[in-house]
Amino acid sequence: MGDVWYHGSPYRLSVLRKDSTITRDRHLAEVFAHKPTIVSMEDDGTIRHNGATAGYLYRVVDSLADADVYPHPHSSMAPGKEWLTRCELHLELIGLIRVREEERLTEQDLQEMRARLDSRRGHGGDRMGYTVRTAAEVEGKRIVEGWGSLNWLASAQIGNAEGVTVGRVTIQPGEANPRHSHSTCEEVLYLLSGRLEHWIGDASVILEAGDTLTVPANVAHHAVNVGDEDADMIVAYSSGERDFHLEP
Repeated sequence: MGDVWYHGSPYRLSVLRKDSTITRDRHLAEVFAHKPTIVSMEDDGTIRHNGATAGYLYRVVDSLADADVYPHPHSSMAPGKEWLTRCELHLELIGLIRVREEERLTEQDLQEMRARLDSRRGHGGDRMGYTVRTAAEVEGKRIVEGWGSLNWLASAQIGNAEGVTVGRVTIQPGEANPRHSHSTCEEVLYLLSGRLEHWIGDASVILEAGDTLTVPANVAHHAVNVGDEDADMIVAYSSGERDFHLEP
């Protein structure tokens, strides 16, 4: 496969792990670099999204055979846009990609999407409404990173919650997620399985399965998997509009 393959991420990477997303569409990779939770592709090919973070565009260095990639089974894009890797690949940094404001979904756009979601998935009329997001829907939006993966379960941006953001995070053995903070919300982490060393500012704490950690807003933190199995956790934030800031 002689085409150029791209990967977009908000993180600095040199190696892309197996089961990561790549694409031959450079513009789509640039959009993915902003880590959006909602991506809309119009009939004319215009891509709009709700990503708000500058990110990085990479080119895959390795030559790929047909057996090295396969179509993303849960992609919401047109056929052939998103592919998953069957092996580790080496990346070359192309550059920093800043968000183009003309591509961002406006609040009105998001409200209209939420209204359509409510009409399609809501139940109970005026007195009570609820939304079900199936396991297949969640898995289809799984975000694979060099250190593990994220599945966002509920948020205002997804359209199924207003005052809370909930996700499921997996960190692989020996790996760590980036040091970061949230200015708009507290974070609560419940460790389902595995063992973590979690750094909060300059202090660290060891978490075992069943432990719960609360991190205040505006405090830099990150987690290191110090066990020999995947660390699987539920994370919840006290805002439907969770923000994310990389910290040195």
